[in-house]
Amino acid sequence: MNSSSHTNDEVIQSIRLLEQRWIEVYLNKDTTGFAALMTDDFIYSSERGVFDKAHYVANLAAGTIQMRAFENTELNIRVHHDTAISTGIATLQASLEGRDISGPERFTRVWIREANGWLAISLHASQIPGQ
Repeated sequence: MNSSSHTNDEVIQSIRLLEQRWIEVYLNKDTTGFAALMTDDFIYSSERGVFDKAHYVANLAAGTIQMRAFENTELNIRVHHDTAISTGIATLQASLEGRDISGPERFTRVWIREANGWLAISLHASQIPGQ
């Protein structure tokens, strides 16, 4: 079966595996694996700012962000042609520049199908107030 004939169920399963891989490489500080999950023009935005791929990966490499635990729940994946959108709640035990940022965040991650597979092109995360 070629890539253009994948069913939505197959794509959803692939994205679920990539979401789990995202967590694994983050927790293991695997910057090469982490970078391989993103397009070159990847953008991450949150209440802490907007970061390109290089800055986001550099934060992990430098230990600027310390991730102790990371779990996604309420994961929902929608597929539109060569785009998949993951939404859910990421619960973190983490610190950024020594400041605790633990807690649940709502996230939206956008994946696109490239010649070498599915890659994340954008991520937005917002902490859930009062949690």
